[in-house]
Amino acid sequence: MSFNQAEYVKKYQREQRIEKKVTFNRNSPDDMAILTWLTSRPAGMVKYIKDLIHTDMIEEAKKMKSISIDNGVSTCTPAEAVSSVDWDVIAHYMDDDTREQVAAELAPCTELAFLTRYLEIAPADLIIG
Repeated sequence: MSFNQAEYVKKYQREQRIEKKVTFNRNSPDDMAILTWLTSRPAGMVKYIKDLIHTDMIEEAKKMKSISIDNGVSTCTPAEAVSSVDWDVIAHYMDDDTREQVAAELAPCTELAFLTRYLEIAPADLIIG
């Protein structure tokens, strides 16, 4: 049996393959530039990247608490809450410690960004009403 260097290299590469998890921060200009470049690649890669992002967003949404502006009867999106309810009312119903943590992290920021981050780390759903 003769030694085939090309086959040996291929086998070694397959055995040494390392899976890497890639995450993107939608608020980072650098990450968005990379994402834009990746999504300009062939269709198979685009589908793979979209699936990764979709899965990541689903996981993020599962972690995020809900907001209700009708005393818990139904939930709405943070954008709907900000556009429907006075900001002082929303802030009044927030957990004090969590609200302070978000203020320290993000302020100054938009009310929507604040509420979204609040719901990501809140200990419980935000019920207004």
